[in-house]
Amino acid sequence: MPQLPSYSLNGAPVFASTTVSFQVAFSNPDDQALVQTYEWYLDSVLIIDAESGSFSGQIACGAHVIGVRLLSNNNWSGTQELAFATCKTLASAAITGPATLVAGQSAAYSVILTFTDGTTADVTGRYTFTASVDGSSLSGNVLTATGNADGDATYAVTLTADDGDGSPLNTVITVDNQAGILVVDLYYDTSLNVIGLIDNAEVADNHVAAYTHANTVPGGMPPADALILASDLIGQTTLKWRFLFNLAKLKAAYPATTDFVLYIKGRAAAAGNVSGAYNLKNEATTMIMPYAPGSYLPSTSGGGQVGQIQSFSVPVVSGANGSYAEADLTTILKFDYSVAGNSITYTYP
Repeated sequence: MPQLPSYSLNGAPVFASTTVSFQVAFSNPDDQALVQTYEWYLDSVLIIDAESGSFSGQIACGAHVIGVRLLSNNNWSGTQELAFATCKTLASAAITGPATLVAGQSAAYSVILTFTDGTTADVTGRYTFTASVDGSSLSGNVLTATGNADGDATYAVTLTADDGDGSPLNTVITVDNQAGILVVDLYYDTSLNVIGLIDNAEVADNHVAAYTHANTVPGGMPPADALILASDLIGQTTLKWRFLFNLAKLKAAYPATTDFVLYIKGRAAAAGNVSGAYNLKNEATTMIMPYAPGSYLPSTSGGGQVGQIQSFSVPVVSGANGSYAEADLTTILKFDYSVAGNSITYTYP
């Protein structure tokens, strides 16, 4: 059977009077020449003597459905239909959906028409959605906030819906780029005996240290669900040690806590300074643990940045002798994450 032309039925969803007009539009304009005739239907009843690619006429006030099918190569197509109303005036058209998203969250958006008689119509299917590229991804009418390239604590995404009539609709969505993971990197010094721990008394596993060969707190927890991940000694020129703290899990488990206090403690073979950097990843980010025991290197997957990467150079004491007991080690860095401020600060001795 020859392939039938691909087409759509175009027309307004409402008409202020009883006068209406609809047209057939072809995906390939050249296909119009292949059509032998058209059949138009109003409320499932054949309209006599309507055999062209457009239909105009007087229709009684109310809600109706117009339909059209076409004959090509002696074969009838399926029927395309469009709901409409006469004697009705459009008051507004708007994109509806959440005005605020948290990074990592997805939401469906709709186009709703509101008429002067107070009735509404969902016409989402007639619209094509686009969104500002930075900080979001889009699948149909479902928007996902991903965190923007600048790591802003909040940022705006403009969502546009367009039905091709020359008057696209726009709405601005605010994204709350909440911190989900703290990443702390230590550079150069291979001699460190270094641990990471949580200080808050209300947190289960507080003062349980993560460190090389004891890489996960709680022990045996899948990386994405752990509170802390610690690396083994990293065989890179600059990066030698890394710790990840799961702020998202802490906030979810302890919603009454206003500040989470996190420590990096350790000793080096010789007193001096240790340099490094820390940064926050948003709640769309997942903690992962590549490689194998003895060479674990915690990392992240997905999500985006919150704020900028911050460098540091802080003192470290001597005395590294292979002990990872907290009592044997001194503070290198103390981090304080403010939940309300979605911000982190650090201090050192």
